[in-house]
Amino acid sequence: MKIFNSITFLLVLAASIGAHSQNTLSLSMQEAQNLGLQNRYDVKAMRYDLELADKKIQEQKNNLLPDLKATGNIHYSPKIQATFIPPGFVGMTEGRLVALGAKSTSIFALELHQPLYNPSLNTNIQLAQSSKLIDEQQVHLQEIEIKKQISYSYLNVLLRQLQHDLAKEEERRFETYAKLAEGKHKNGTLVDNDFLRAKLDYENAQQQTQISKQNYDYSLQTLRYQLNVTDSTTLVLTDKLGVVSVTDVVAPDYAAADKRIEYQILSLEEKHNILQGKKQRQMVLPTLSFVANYSAQYLNAEFNYDYTMGKWWSSFSGIGLQLSVPLTGQFTNRNHLQQISLESQKIRAKQEHQKQTTIHEIEQASSELANAAKNFGNAQKNYELAKQIFQNQQQQLQLGSFSYEKILNTESTVTNTEENYVLACYNYLVARLNYTVAVGQL
Repeated sequence: MKIFNSITFLLVLAASIGAHSQNTLSLSMQEAQNLGLQNRYDVKAMRYDLELADKKIQEQKNNLLPDLKATGNIHYSPKIQATFIPPGFVGMTEGRLVALGAKSTSIFALELHQPLYNPSLNTNIQLAQSSKLIDEQQVHLQEIEIKKQISYSYLNVLLRQLQHDLAKEEERRFETYAKLAEGKHKNGTLVDNDFLRAKLDYENAQQQTQISKQNYDYSLQTLRYQLNVTDSTTLVLTDKLGVVSVTDVVAPDYAAADKRIEYQILSLEEKHNILQGKKQRQMVLPTLSFVANYSAQYLNAEFNYDYTMGKWWSSFSGIGLQLSVPLTGQFTNRNHLQQISLESQKIRAKQEHQKQTTIHEIEQASSELANAAKNFGNAQKNYELAKQIFQNQQQQLQLGSFSYEKILNTESTVTNTEENYVLACYNYLVARLNYTVAVGQL
């Protein structure tokens, strides 16, 4: 029985550990980007556009195939339209109106239509393929935007996490100061006001820790939303904000302006518009098709649709060529071509604007990256100096030297330096991300 209980305990423990591991995700920033692209429904919805584009291409290709259809027409005429019979017909001395025809008419047919010459059909296929290329780049552009949002959220979590860690450390320090002040106050070596001030500072530090914890939780909630994971999922971020290697700042890569997705989309739109003009000019060309027809006709003089009566059935068929020549299209087509020409000029203007915008973004991102790297280097030096000052103060405290005013001055210096260091590190990572986006490498 004891062995059975032990096995049961181990199985329950293993199940709980497995469930915990399933609800815990350890992610680098790159892994977070990939997970978001995999999980998010907006990405899945965008990718359906590509499947729809494939269907549209196939739809245009199907227009090159023979079109075979069956038709049926059942008609009843209670009163048959009279036809004029001229004099001399079958011995008639004068003309008269005679009702000729059947009251019950049924015609069933098979009709075949095969395009032989219609240049616009191939152009329609090219247009559908061009539209898919544009859709692919649009999806890629949206994926870049989503990866950027995830990266910002990821860095924000790192920032809030480190700020919370600093707030907890600051709370522990003020707790130490409060205890020291309480002991000196009991011994009569510290005035009431300094004691109360130490107590209040400790309470404020506790409150600041709670606020930083709330900010950290909010940032995690936002990141979970960006990744589309449940609120019960524990996220462990493997990248660390305090461990940053500053890379050499390179000169702005202006050649990347032509490689940005936004510029590529406009280039594809220009090619698409050229195809539109090609199609529009083809609309005034003649088209030629092969047509064929086979029909079976049932006629009866009364209201009778008994199709088993074979004597009232007859058939006829035919084959031929169908030529269609647009006549007025030459005049109406001119306006469409002018619109397409204006659209091309518009796209080229947007291309130039996009190039200028991208160059400006690259310049700005490069400048911000250089400044952020410089600020981070200075903040790092100040942070090392602040740690040395704090260590000296701790040694003084251990020796029994206690001046709360000096402690506050040192604490303010250390706290501000820590905050500046954390923000400088965060700003550098954001600037590096912005530069990566600006040169189209995200």
